[in-house]
Amino acid sequence: MENMSPSKGLSRGLIGKLQEMFGHGIDKSTVFQNTPKEKVDQFVKEVGPRWMDLGVELLERQFQDYTGVFRVPVNYDEPNAIAKAIEEAGLDSKYLGIPLADIPLVGSGQAVREVREAHFGRVMYNRDLPNALKDRGESLGFRGGFGFNDPLTALRFACANRDRQRKYPLAILFTDSKGQLCYLYLRESAGERGLYVYRDYPGSRWNARVRFLVVCELPLGA
Repeated sequence: MENMSPSKGLSRGLIGKLQEMFGHGIDKSTVFQNTPKEKVDQFVKEVGPRWMDLGVELLERQFQDYTGVFRVPVNYDEPNAIAKAIEEAGLDSKYLGIPLADIPLVGSGQAVREVREAHFGRVMYNRDLPNALKDRGESLGFRGGFGFNDPLTALRFACANRDRQRKYPLAILFTDSKGQLCYLYLRESAGERGLYVYRDYPGSRWNARVRFLVVCELPLGA
C-alpha cells in the first residue's frame, strides 16, 4: 500500500493500448477460427454490449486489487441502509450481538469512499489501533493518518468484494449509539462467509492475519 499521485483516469492512449492487447489475445484464440462469419457476427451483436459491461467491471476489480485502493459507493440516506447492505452482501451467516438500530450511520447523502486495508502482521490490541493507524497513514503521506471505515462503508465493501474475506479476515472498530466500543468482523469459516458484530473492550486483541478497513484524508500538501 502506497500513496500515489492522483490521475483523471485512463488516457485515450492507455485505453487504446488495452484494446490493442485484447485484440492480440483474440487473434491468438483458436475458439473463433474456422467459424462461419455470420455466426461470429451474430454473437458479437448479441453478446457485445453485455460483454463490455462485464469486461470493464473485471478490469476495475483487477485494478483495485493491484493498487489496494477500493472505491465504494455509499448511500447513507437509503431507508434501512445497514440492514439492506447486510442482506445484499450475500453472507452465509450473520451474528449480531447488538441491535441494528444501535449501529450508527456516520454520514449523510451519497458518497464514494476510498477504502484501503491496513495490515500490521502482528497481534494488535484495540487500545493501540487508533494511534497505529494514524501513524501508518501519516508515514504514507496522508494528513491525519488512517481511520476506520464507518459500518455502512465496511458492509458496502463486503457487497462489492465478496471474496476478499476469503483471503483474510477484515475488521473495523466503531462506537455504537450508546457510546460502547464495538467491532464489525468479516471472515470465512469452513467455506462460508460470516459477519460478526459485537460490543468489545480496549484490551481485546486481533490475530496477525486480520486486515483493518480504513479511510484517509487527502495527501499532505494537497
